[in-house]
Amino acid sequence: MRQVLIAVSLLASACGTEAPKAPDAELARADEAMLALQTRLIEALTSELERSGATGAIQVCRDAAPTITSEVSGDVGVTVARTRPLLRNPDNVPPEWARELVEQAAGMKVEDATQHAVDLGDRVGVLRPIGTLGMCTTCHGDEAAMEPELRNLISESYPDDEAIGFEVGDLRGWMWAEVPRGE
Repeated sequence: MRQVLIAVSLLASACGTEAPKAPDAELARADEAMLALQTRLIEALTSELERSGATGAIQVCRDAAPTITSEVSGDVGVTVARTRPLLRNPDNVPPEWARELVEQAAGMKVEDATQHAVDLGDRVGVLRPIGTLGMCTTCHGDEAAMEPELRNLISESYPDDEAIGFEVGDLRGWMWAEVPRGE
């Protein structure tokens, strides 16, 4: 998997002043949580793709991903999840603090997206871009290129699916984490 190096930028608060810099410890915990979630999801998806193809991968995303996300959050003591501007799963809406950033980045290439740290008072919110890999395009790529059985399963599983039409290198979504300050 190609790692994309991204710079951390801080958001201005609502009053127009720069948000306090997130301590390195909080950023490190956010990165640890997001990496753990990404690793576990990719392992589950890769394994299922090899075993039963794309229809099995859809079942991993639909059935196992929420459990994996919850387990990782509990294991590392950090709330962590995924979101995107074009949702497949309606449960993956961005947290309020990230909504504007997620919407503004719709249609970007992952290389043009940056990680963000947001002061949430007693927590630090961190948003990291997710790029579209080749394996992602099987279920998130060109709808016309999908096998009918796969497209039917996606439609049944996610009736309001918007997460299609992506190409390798597109910004497909975001990992986000909320890390308690000073722990």
